[in-house]
Amino acid sequence: TAPVAASHADKKQKQAAKHQATVNHADALVIAEDTLVQECLSQHHDLNAINQQLTTVEGYTWKQMFLFSGDSIDVKSWSFSRARFFASSSFQNKLRAKIKAAIPDAWVRINVTLENEQHLFSISGEKLRIKD
Repeated sequence: TAPVAASHADKKQKQAAKHQATVNHADALVIAEDTLVQECLSQHHDLNAINQQLTTVEGYTWKQMFLFSGDSIDVKSWSFSRARFFASSSFQNKLRAKIKAAIPDAWVRINVTLENEQHLFSISGEKLRIKD
């Protein structure tokens, strides 16, 4: 029974290590996502000015392109792709929520295109239209 007990203990230890790695990956994923949101907001035009334009200029629209040095975001020992984040609805919703907090009347689109083997990320928007 000693080899069986040792085998069982090894299995439990491997499961605990795998669980910790999963937790670390999940934490790193959230940190990377939040980092990218902050990078986008720091590159964005003045949100207050856009909000002012939306309320005063009829048909006002805007577009913001983002430039990043490389596609990867490295957190802890993990590396995440900006392109995959931009394709993620979770990331898009988080970024939209941050922008909509500053520009409540905006309709925001998030776009990812591939041009010359380089991902181009952009946000564009216009005044939210409410149907009567």
